[in-house]
Amino acid sequence: MHNLILKLQSIGVIKFGNFEIKKDFISPFQVDFSGIVSHPEIAKALCNCLWEKAQNLNFDLLFGVPTTAACLANYLAWEHDRPLVLKRPNAAEMETKIEGSFKSGQSCLVIQDVILSGQPTLEVIDDLEEEGIKVRDVLGFFDLELGGREKIKTRGYVLHCLLSISEAIQILYDAGKLGGDHFKLATDFLEND
Repeated sequence: MHNLILKLQSIGVIKFGNFEIKKDFISPFQVDFSGIVSHPEIAKALCNCLWEKAQNLNFDLLFGVPTTAACLANYLAWEHDRPLVLKRPNAAEMETKIEGSFKSGQSCLVIQDVILSGQPTLEVIDDLEEEGIKVRDVLGFFDLELGGREKIKTRGYVLHCLLSISEAIQILYDAGKLGGDHFKLATDFLEND
């Protein structure tokens, strides 16, 4: 995991500075997995870490929250021969918001790259449940520790994340990839938020 975090920073997935991550909400760090699709070796390593955790969970279907997590879920489904369902991009015009073969009552593991507020994850869970698909577990890579875990738990779902942003920040600092000023800003931000 240590090497993967260093690689993620090297390709710009993890950045430090001043970022507006929500309207009027400035953070000293940003985690954006959108560019990972252009780095297949790193994406594959990330998926392998996710799959290690997923093997301990009980599910019939995989679903990735659009858009980056959907790419990761696609890889996991194909690599491990698991059925995949997707959110339709033009769901409002269709009878169903979910694409793929599924039966009412099947269980689904929801994959998310970054847990921030939890709202996008909960919205797609609502779509899945409207179709009769059961969701118990959400598997994420990073928990940004900004309230998403609590919101997901309050709704009765179990969130499994590979790392918290605090752990990633510590790894980068210990490896000399994050200066003391950025480390202090990030840790103070997380402690006070």
